[in-house]
Amino acid sequence: MTADPIWAEEIAATLNHRNEQRQHLTAETAKSAAETAKDAPLVFSAAPDYNPGVIGLVAARLVEKFYRPSVVVTLSEGEARGSCRSVPGFDITAALDACRDLLSRHGGHAAAAGFTTTPEKLDALRERLQAIAEAHQPEGGWQRMIRADAELELSGLSWKTLEQLRRLEPHGAGNPRPVLVARAAKVLGAARMGRGAEGEAPPHLKLRLHDQRDAAWEAVGWRMGERAGEAPAGTAIDLAFQLEVNEWNGEKRMQLVLQDFRAAAS
Repeated sequence: MTADPIWAEEIAATLNHRNEQRQHLTAETAKSAAETAKDAPLVFSAAPDYNPGVIGLVAARLVEKFYRPSVVVTLSEGEARGSCRSVPGFDITAALDACRDLLSRHGGHAAAAGFTTTPEKLDALRERLQAIAEAHQPEGGWQRMIRADAELELSGLSWKTLEQLRRLEPHGAGNPRPVLVARAAKVLGAARMGRGAEGEAPPHLKLRLHDQRDAAWEAVGWRMGERAGEAPAGTAIDLAFQLEVNEWNGEKRMQLVLQDFRAAAS
């Protein structure tokens, strides 16, 4: 809010540094929590060194990675604090309601919740939540489903398309951002990008695509870096994406933000 440009720059630099610290802490905690994940219908990870400020973000990362309801718990001073994230079809707060005798307090909604309890009750809580999840899990396991709003050709996208989509804003839980589908886009190249944790490969994915008119498009897949080998140059893919604007150094370009992709159907 300051009008002083020098002070504003200092504040912005501090904020950026703290955000980078948060991102690093989230990535490290998510990596540690993922290593404890077992072949169960619900991921449950607890440790005394988890920072309570990021356990919700970590639970969301686990859902993204394993597509199962996920619970991340930090322990401190005789108290266990947990954050939960879920998948469509499994009401995580209802599951916690069924465990109220093991909890000090809890609350949330179908997709996200939190609770506090005591460390000695965690094993019983884990077992009961996993039993509830198993009882509700569909045959064959939880399946990620992307609901698309329209199918079109990349060559049909324009700034007018983006302008029309923006009329649907603001987006939120009751009005999600539109998802579009394009088929048989030709891959020119795939590369990993971003800054991974120490010793790790870049976490994100960038695809260069051509449409039917031979126009180039850039698609970004956040935290999809490990899937770079699924889109070798010269192949065709079907993709689900959201349309956004990437602004860099004063230049604006439309960008496809990947939700998922697969080899194009023959």
